[in-house]
Order: sequence, then C-alpha cells, then structure tokens
Amino acid sequence: MDHSLDLPDDLAERAMGLLELAPFDLWHNDALSVLKESLSSQGLIGIACSGGADSTFSLILAFAAFPQLRKRMIVLHYNHHLRKDDSEGDESFVCLLASKLGLPCKVGYSENPKCGLDEGVLRKDRLGFYAKQVKQNGSMHIIQGHNLDDIAETLLWRIPRGVSVDGLISPQSVSQVGCLSFIRPFVTLSRQFIRVALKKCSIPWREDASNQENEYLRNRLRNLVLPQWAEASDRDLLQGVAKTVDLLSQDSKALEHYAQESYRACKAGEKLDFEGLIKLPCAIQRRVLIRWLEEIEYKLTPPIPLSAKTGRLVQLIKNANFKVLQMAEKFSVRKRGGFI
Repeated sequence: MDHSLDLPDDLAERAMGLLELAPFDLWHNDALSVLKESLSSQGLIGIACSGGADSTFSLILAFAAFPQLRKRMIVLHYNHHLRKDDSEGDESFVCLLASKLGLPCKVGYSENPKCGLDEGVLRKDRLGFYAKQVKQNGSMHIIQGHNLDDIAETLLWRIPRGVSVDGLISPQSVSQVGCLSFIRPFVTLSRQFIRVALKKCSIPWREDASNQENEYLRNRLRNLVLPQWAEASDRDLLQGVAKTVDLLSQDSKALEHYAQESYRACKAGEKLDFEGLIKLPCAIQRRVLIRWLEEIEYKLTPPIPLSAKTGRLVQLIKNANFKVLQMAEKFSVRKRGGFI
C-alpha cells in the first residue's frame, strides 16, 4: 500500500479498530489458546515482522488484543539485503512501527546476501536469527503472520515433493522447530481479508515488488497457479483448503497418539523390539523410528541428522535379510538378537 515511512500518531487507536474487524472468533483456536496461556507464564512474545501486510496486521492485532503482554513483546525483523534500498526501507518501516507502538525491535542481518533465489537458505537464515534471540533472551513464543492463502500455496508446493500428512498441514497454527515455538493465529484469514481490514483502518504497510516476479517457485504458485485453481474450482477454494487441512491435522494427531503408544511398547532401553516394530502399519513405523532417532540425535555432540534417513530405514526393515544400515560416519543401525 504505502511505501513511505509516514505512520499515524494514533496507531494504537487504529489497532483497536483493527481488532473490531478481526475479533478473537476469527483467530485460530489453538494459537489463541497458547497466547491466552502466555498471560500466566513467563518468557517473551516475539512478533516477526517484515513490514508487509500480513506481518504488519499480525503485529498490530497482537498489540491490540493482549495489552497485558506488551511489556513482554519484542518485534523481530530480518534484513536479507536482497532488494537494496527497498530492504533498508522495510527495516526502517518496521523499526518505526515498533517505536509507534512502544515496543523494542531487534533486527538481524544476512551474512550472505548473495544467496539469491535459494528459499531454503533464506528460511534457515531467519530461523538462525530467531534461535539467537531465544538464546539471548530465554524462552519465547514467536508470532508469525501466515494466512489461509499461504496454506494453499504450501499445499501446492509440497505435493510434488512427496510428503506425508504432516507435510501437508503446514504452516500449522502452532508448531515447534527445535527450540523455536511458532504461533500463527491468522491462518484462518485470507490475504484479501487482511488487506481490506488494514485499508479500512488506514494502516499502511510495505509492498515487496519482488512478490510479483516469478523467479521464486512460491511466487509462481501464488501468481500463476493459485488464481487459476480458484477460478476452475466449483466452490470456495480457500475454505475447502482450510477444511482439508483441519481434517488432516486431526488425522496427524491420531497417528501421533498411536505412535507414542507404539514407541513405548517397542522401546527397550536404547534399542527397539524388531518384531513388534515390523508388525506396525508403515506410517506408525516411520513415526516410531523418527522419535527413536531424534532421541539419539539429541545425545550426540555434534548432532547428526539421523532422522532424515528414516524413509530409507523403513524400506530396508521390510526385507527379511535386513542386518545393518550405515546412517552416518561411525553410526549404523543394526538388527541383532530380535532388536535394532
């Protein structure tokens, strides 16, 4: 909308108007529950803000809805240095936005601005910045501004990669990545709703011109595929995606419950009962093995990403002649005496 740094002096009042347009009954219940529980707990509430519409909406709504948490809120901005003056403008906008709301702002900077179009590297850089803030400040929930369109895009993005049910329910309303706890209260709202609400309250945001370019896969899906998918659909596409992801999330929780019980039944110290394991459905085998390998990873210094090879292990244990799989240098999984 507005690329200038002119933010209204009555931003806090406009924030309350925004809350009237997006009250709690429009937020995701799971994310809202975590935020309400935070009222009686300790730790900071980090709010990731790029300056774009979604994260600006998220920051201002969190500020308006939880005045009791304002003393624990901190705005987090990461400057990838990918867009020269525009990147600097985004940083200045977010810092001013935080200042208008009376919130501290922490800015991280890319050490490798030439990483270009590698979306995985960009995400890893941001996660590293968030992890550094947790290390410096202690426990922290991080609010992100993902919306319903993001869920549809991610669904399209991941299906060709071949993913399980867990891979299809991202970004989730509440998730954990290592030491990082993410809350996404607005995955129930469309991108259009968010922009209309900001305009009604005359709250500016920064537009990233690169979002209209199609070098990034996600941009191609957003600009070229999703509109045609919606046009070809015989019903409300985004609401259908929301319902599908909700049902998949319920399935994922059921699988996780079954896997936890199966893991306890199969675990024998640091070993797993092989006969008990191979009798389980493949989806539960995979979850049991991931849990087992992640426990081992946690104990290793330096950590080794053993669980990344779970798929290969699931395939091999089906073979009656399975004896050993080399997982990493000096680390293997062996079948011995009825155990692995």
